[in-house]
Amino acid sequence: MDTEKARALISRCGQSRRATCIRMSTETPILRLVGPIIVVAIAMGASAASWGDTQVYKTLDAQGNVVYSDKAPTSNAQKTNVQVHQPKAADLARMEQQKAALQAVDDQRVSEAIADKANQAQKQKQVGDKQARCQQARNYFLNVKDANRLFQRDAQGNRVYLPDDQLDAKRAEARKAMDAACGP
Repeated sequence: MDTEKARALISRCGQSRRATCIRMSTETPILRLVGPIIVVAIAMGASAASWGDTQVYKTLDAQGNVVYSDKAPTSNAQKTNVQVHQPKAADLARMEQQKAALQAVDDQRVSEAIADKANQAQKQKQVGDKQARCQQARNYFLNVKDANRLFQRDAQGNRVYLPDDQLDAKRAEARKAMDAACGP
């Protein structure tokens, strides 16, 4: 997941300097793991002077994401008390490792999706090119097959009509070319 996507999923907002909130999308695995800890970190930042109980409001936004804030956005916001503890360095390091591992998996998935899309586009182009070659060969064969007389131009630009044996050879050659272009 790139930085812009992360910023879109985790956004800070509020009407005053003290107001802080976070949106957690249930579609993002990293936020499901780290989300509660982020809420605690926000509560710590909102009340850094006093450790202990902090009141946080929990609401749902229009997209169905859970939103936590220290200011009540609406009168029906659910109030929740959060016990704030300073996280241990080992826990923070473990979370960073998990975050890096999930980021690597997401990056790999995106790379594979891009490669698959490029392969599909290339295959579609090849199919389209084959269909165009087939149609061109089919049209040439039908023209040669239906022609009573075929000619070639000589060095002076005069028409030289082909005898029947050469006409049959041209038709057979056009048929082979069509079969080769339209075959499996």
